[in-house]
Amino acid sequence: MERVFIKTVHDGRKVEVVGGFVCLGDEIKSCDVVDINPYLGLGGGWKKLADTVKKNPELTHMAGPILLTKEQAGKAMAAIEAQKAESGRVEKEKRQAWEEPLQKYRVLMRSGAFLADQKICTVCLLPEEDQQKYAEWCRGRVVCVSSIGSRKGVECRDSATAQAIMESSGKEALYTLASLESRMWFVTPEEEAAILVECAEKAWQRDVAEQAKEQEEKSRVAAIFAKAKAENKPQELERWITEECIENLDECSFDSAVEFAMPDGTRSIQYSHCF
Repeated sequence: MERVFIKTVHDGRKVEVVGGFVCLGDEIKSCDVVDINPYLGLGGGWKKLADTVKKNPELTHMAGPILLTKEQAGKAMAAIEAQKAESGRVEKEKRQAWEEPLQKYRVLMRSGAFLADQKICTVCLLPEEDQQKYAEWCRGRVVCVSSIGSRKGVECRDSATAQAIMESSGKEALYTLASLESRMWFVTPEEEAAILVECAEKAWQRDVAEQAKEQEEKSRVAAIFAKAKAENKPQELERWITEECIENLDECSFDSAVEFAMPDGTRSIQYSHCF
């Protein structure tokens, strides 16, 4: 496994990036490098750390308890990203090699909490040796979502064709998604094409409606600012209730907020305590 040297600490141990982790010797200390917290010095170990940073202003970053200079941090972050990318590439190749010989099925799937997620995807029937991990009643029909040729993010709830398939009899597959509750229906290429067209049409209609709503809101705001300027006095734009008191008063739980359009073209928000 590649080891990228970062620095040596006072006791002679090396700080290195190994497998996407920052290690001190052979002990993993962090999977990330962050800026040193500017609000150090609040007591305890943080006070000691703040004193160290104050005496050594060149230390700008942290990897767990390890302090690093800007140059060291940059080298560590680059090594972490490179090793993670390489690890991801290797894992993807292994997954694809494992999947390649498996039978693949194009399905319309409902999964997740209350079977709320609806999408078209490719699934693979798990090999017989993997089927042995599951209860006897579901062996031979446990599948995994394929990483080969899968269509990502196609929600089918806007498609009349998809809904008709899920309501029809005889199309439902007996397969079960590994580790998750699910229901599946086989789809033909023609059905998939119809579903994608219908989903795209619905998405376009939503975009048009949102753009119209956005333009209507801009016109409303512009008219209120014009009135504020013409009458030379603030005009109400919007009002709401805050989630908590903005001044954190013990006797107040939340505030009433009102945003005004000012005659000079700026906005102003006024808060009133709701005791």
